[in-house]
Amino acid sequence: MSLPDSSSSSDPPVTREETGYIRFEHAQDNGFDHRDRPPWNRSEYDYRHGSVVASENPRNTSNSEDPWSCVVVVATFCVFVSMTLILGLYGTTNVWLGPNSSFLIKPTSVFVQTVIVEELGNKGSGLMLYGLNQPPQLHVLANWSEVHYLAVPNDSYKYWIQYLNKGSRVKVSYNVESLGSSLYLVIAQGVDGLSEWVQDPTRPDTTLSWHLISDSGFIEQDITKSSTYYIAVGNVYLNEVKATIDIQVEGLLYDTTNAYYNCAFPNDKCTLSIPLFGTNAAVLTSPGPKLNNSKNEFLAKLSYEPRWIAYIVCMGVVTALLLILSSVFNKRQEADPENETGDENDDVAPLIPGKDDDNSSWCSSYSSILTSTEELEGAHGDGQSSTRYLCAICFDAPRDCFFLSCGHCVACFQCGTRIAETSGFCPVCRRKIRKVKKIFNV
Repeated sequence: MSLPDSSSSSDPPVTREETGYIRFEHAQDNGFDHRDRPPWNRSEYDYRHGSVVASENPRNTSNSEDPWSCVVVVATFCVFVSMTLILGLYGTTNVWLGPNSSFLIKPTSVFVQTVIVEELGNKGSGLMLYGLNQPPQLHVLANWSEVHYLAVPNDSYKYWIQYLNKGSRVKVSYNVESLGSSLYLVIAQGVDGLSEWVQDPTRPDTTLSWHLISDSGFIEQDITKSSTYYIAVGNVYLNEVKATIDIQVEGLLYDTTNAYYNCAFPNDKCTLSIPLFGTNAAVLTSPGPKLNNSKNEFLAKLSYEPRWIAYIVCMGVVTALLLILSSVFNKRQEADPENETGDENDDVAPLIPGKDDDNSSWCSSYSSILTSTEELEGAHGDGQSSTRYLCAICFDAPRDCFFLSCGHCVACFQCGTRIAETSGFCPVCRRKIRKVKKIFNV
């Protein structure tokens, strides 16, 4: 990679800046209408034949519907993850670069088909895009400096952009010419760090480096993370302050000598195709600082074209795996129904409603079932009504049990147990019998 020859000129770029200052922006429930809600869902009781009918549980659907529910859930999850990658990790972003910047782009070849970089703002400024087969080494050392003469108005600030890689070092020398005056000198990481400092310039914990400068001196800062950094000076006092700021950078750049692709943005856009298998990388670079140019900053828009076939294949594989797991789980449940006994408390309706409920004690399920010998004998004269309280299977014993989880009461405990062990389905609704519960009379 060709580097700017800093030894060809002994003097750094010097800029006298009289404009471009920015004014400080000093910092400055939708209540829900809680209406009455039902405290709980009560079970429904059928008092016609003295049976207790549990509320329908939406979880107890047919096992044949589980695979399709799984497909819907998996498809929704895969679409969410895909959109997160496309719009988030591999979404369109704007990249701010300073002089001698070296920005590394490492797309995942499985999900990214093309890298697109578009030059914005100062077009034809000297940006370059390189494509490499392997991630390059970060070992090229470059030194550059900028000198700025300032006259900072009151309640204003000015900043300079530098994109610095890990291992770089910044030294800022200053000379405040206005006697008895001072400025704030900060180094902020990212635009968020700069924004926090702009909201309150007097807070020292909002930036990477914060100093109140006067007279002459210098500050140094080591860079531990590759990012965009803002070197800014601000004046919150009433009078204009004149100063000289000398920015000296020892930067580390990526080695692009083995690049197989290079693009100088002939049409303000460069497109780099990424093969499906490989460890490709791209490096975006900017030229060194220029003389008499107060805006040594560059803006590029980075976007990715997704590899749609990879997203479709991944969604299909994940869906198939989860369908297989769901099928195996359902078969194990059918083979061992006793594993479901842990949920029986969720589906059993209380046999006797609480006495504190309004008028609920008037219609107890115990009092509505004629199971005693005296009641059955007294009901023989009623004809058909006498058989309503007898077991629908043997017509001999009273109905003294009900099925879980449907809640139907149509048989005696002996017949109900035999039905559960043989067919395993309720003779009324054909739902699977999980348990047979006996009703005890008091």
